Amino acid sequence: MSDFNKYLIQRILSNDNCKDNRLLFQCEIREVMHGILLPELAKTDFFSNNAFQGGTALRIFYGLKRYSDDFDFTMIENKIESFHGTNI
Repeated sequence: MSDFNKYLIQRILSNDNCKDNRLLFQCEIREVMHGILLPELAKTDFFSNNAFQGGTALRIFYGLKRYSDDFDFTMIENKIESFHGTNI
């Protein structure tokens, strides 16, 4: 079992509310994924021209008591012509 799986299981098991509530369980998984994805993006040059904003940013960086699970970014300079996204 991977370290991530062990961490996720430990986090879920330590939160009694998640055991019996599917919605809270899903939110907890999203929270863990946010903690993985943002640092990985920070290892690239993505933030050299993009800023993280919106409800998720407010929740993570300022402790806003509201749940938001999407990532909102804005380009610091309009370089849309040269931006190459990844098709998923």
